[in-house]
Formats: sequence, C-alpha cells, structure tokens
Amino acid sequence: MPCPESTEITGEKDLWSFCRSSQAQAREEWLQEVADVAVEIGKRYECPLAACAVITVDKIKINVVSLHTFEDRMVEYAFNPIGDTDFWVQEPRYVKCWRAYGTFRYSITVTCSAPTAAAVRQTFIDAFLKAAKAFYDPFFTGWGGNVTFGKKCDEWADWMVTWIRENDWKGHGIRKIEKVIYKGAVSDHVLVRITFDDGTVIYLDPWRYGPDKAVREKQEYEQYMGRAPDDAFEY
Repeated sequence: MPCPESTEITGEKDLWSFCRSSQAQAREEWLQEVADVAVEIGKRYECPLAACAVITVDKIKINVVSLHTFEDRMVEYAFNPIGDTDFWVQEPRYVKCWRAYGTFRYSITVTCSAPTAAAVRQTFIDAFLKAAKAFYDPFFTGWGGNVTFGKKCDEWADWMVTWIRENDWKGHGIRKIEKVIYKGAVSDHVLVRITFDDGTVIYLDPWRYGPDKAVREKQEYEQYMGRAPDDAFEY
C-alpha cells in the first residue's frame, strides 16, 4: 500500500452525556461529545503499515439515530438530600442533573501518510528494539552463543532481515537492507546494515551489544569495527 492512503471508517455508537443544569444544555453537550468522539475514533485508527502511520482525520459525517433527555433524579438526590424542588414547601434544589443519551452512526475518512524522515527512523528503531527484545536470549547470545546452542550472529542477521521484510519496511522508509560480514582471525561476524530513504545509514548488531543498544550510527560503528567490507549481500 503506497502512502498516502485514505480509508473510510463506519460504525454505530451509543453515548451518554454528563449532568447538565438544563435539558437544552444536556442536548447541546451530547451533540458536542458526538463530534469529539468521532474525531477520537479517527485518531485511534491503526494504519496497516508502520511506515505510513501519520493519521489525518479528513472528513466526518454523523447521523443521529436517536436522542433522548431525562432528569437523573438519583444523582440529584445524592447531591441534594433536602428534597425535590417539585414541592414548593421545601428549599430550592441546588444541583440539577439533566442527561442526554442516544445513538449515532458515523462515517470517518482518515489518511495514512508517511512521516518525516527523522520520524520514520525513530518509528523503525522503536519497533525493531521491541521485537529484538522478544527474540533475545540473555543466556545464550553473544560469545556464549557461539560455543553453546544459543543464537549466533548469523541467526540474528537472518532474523533481522526476515523481520524487516515481513513488516514491509523495504520500500516504505528503508531503501536498502544488507548483510555485512566482517572477516575475523577466528570467526567471521555477520550483522545488518540499513539505508533509509533519506540516505541515513545505521548498523543493527544485537548479537554484540544486546537489543537495548543494538542500533549504531554508521560512523560510530565503523570507527570501532573498521571500514565495512564491500561485498555486502543486499536483500
């Protein structure tokens, strides 16, 4: 699905208003609440793609199916134990509670758009770190995993490439996904390099750093590991 993409949300909802001092106020309050609730329904819509997650509520149509008002005597008695104002012999009631309730149908058009480049990167990083924490094995990751039955760096790299592609980031915020292999004297090290649409490059290395610190900027990572090999495998 390309960005932007518009979607129509339809449905029906029941709504009760809070106490108001008059019948007219209760009706007016209910109608205002209907408009506010419809906006919130639109804002809560979840766009199918994380890379197109900026929601704009474009158009709202509301059809009131039913609307009733009543005086909530139970609330009035609770706040005014002196009695009912309908009887002239008693003191005036200080709290009146008119409430409105009804049903409305809505049709809401929302648009899912691509956020700014910085927001795309942050959205990706947040989603990736959450997924990496779920995949992480604190006992058998890193050097310990190489000599046991734990997750090795190539398993991490396979998982990262699969996760990125399955979540449809390629082409929706990410331009290039690469497996990078650093040759070592004892063993090679595999990780993933990401190039975003705006050209920003980051390295993903949860095997070495753990999921909390897995995301590394290009300059920082290559300063530590050396210049990245040219023979990266693109996915």
